[in-house]
Amino acid sequence: MEKETFILEKMYGITHIPVRCFDNTGEIVIFRKGYESANDPIECDLDLRGKILAKLLQNTLPFIEYESDFYYGALKDLSGRNIILGPVTGSKIDKVHLKYYAHRHKVCMDSFHITRKTVNEVSAVLAMVYFIVHGKEVTEYEIMSNGCYMPTETGSKNNEYQNYMLEYVEVEREMPRYNFNDEMKGMQPILDGKPELIGTGMGMPSFSEENVGRLAKSTLKQHEYLTCSTIVLASRAAISGGLDPMTAYLMSDLYLQRLETCKEIHEYHKLIIDVSVDYAEMVKRKKEERSELSYVESSKNFIYKHLNKHFTVDDVANEVGVNKFYLMKRFSELEGMGIQQYAQLKRVEAAANMLKFSNEPISVIAEYMCFSSQSHFGKVFKKYKGLTPQSYRNKNKLIDFCI
Repeated sequence: MEKETFILEKMYGITHIPVRCFDNTGEIVIFRKGYESANDPIECDLDLRGKILAKLLQNTLPFIEYESDFYYGALKDLSGRNIILGPVTGSKIDKVHLKYYAHRHKVCMDSFHITRKTVNEVSAVLAMVYFIVHGKEVTEYEIMSNGCYMPTETGSKNNEYQNYMLEYVEVEREMPRYNFNDEMKGMQPILDGKPELIGTGMGMPSFSEENVGRLAKSTLKQHEYLTCSTIVLASRAAISGGLDPMTAYLMSDLYLQRLETCKEIHEYHKLIIDVSVDYAEMVKRKKEERSELSYVESSKNFIYKHLNKHFTVDDVANEVGVNKFYLMKRFSELEGMGIQQYAQLKRVEAAANMLKFSNEPISVIAEYMCFSSQSHFGKVFKKYKGLTPQSYRNKNKLIDFCI
């Protein structure tokens, strides 16, 4: 048992997943980490322990035992002793649910806690412990699926599918069922950022089960599954349309939480419409932002190419192909200054380089950069650089140009 104790102790030190090892009978605790006896659900609740031990008698491989948002891991060592991990949860549990869990399993609430771990993490730990103890490999998938379902006859899943196909094949032939292209067409208004098309027949999937297949026996469940599918498809369409994934996923989280509260068919209908419109609005906003940024960048490129030429805001707007007043507003909002002010700044920066790297007279530089006079150039230059053009040249002139 020393080997198993060492392994379990190190495992707990790394993962903080509660673990205990019972003898072959499941009555005596040989090793424990994570809980004291008074607040260990596995020790306090004989029914819970009995359920897990009963499954251990039927399983040679490790398995996960699920209990709503909580789960446990279990396996036997070479001597038939019972190793049980957990409870752990993959969700954030509030105090009310924690108290309810403690009451259900007869544990003392004082300092009681539950570690947060994913099912994959618990399965990986079980696979590692099983390999060290038994010298055999087992995958996380085998662990997660082991003990979850009653054994079925070989080929029964295929038979179930074939029977379903035989039962509905004639119906399917006559059913105007949505295919992949139809789904993509239904999501096109979201992809294009056109919320005005939602509900016009060009962008909404039908609520008729004849078009989507029978997803559930219950009508409410049918609409719940359809709504859930729409949320997923809409979020992916929005991402393809340019919405950042984080925003799309957070929105889908909120919609799924809202889905949980739906009790009537009209609520599902309303949620699908809201989801489609909201995502389309977000994509539209992103496309507009990119267009506005494109207008501003095109304006800046025009300015760079015409620093030594006289031009007006009308010239810039005509080149970009957008309304002058709209361009002036968006440019100012994004750059913090107007188009002419921006051009003036860039001319001063270009003039500063000429002062530094050339011997051209200041009057020539002023004229080349389209300033009305040398004095006007000097005034504007000092505004941005804090020095007169001559002082700037004296301070920054390279030695090679001073010969």
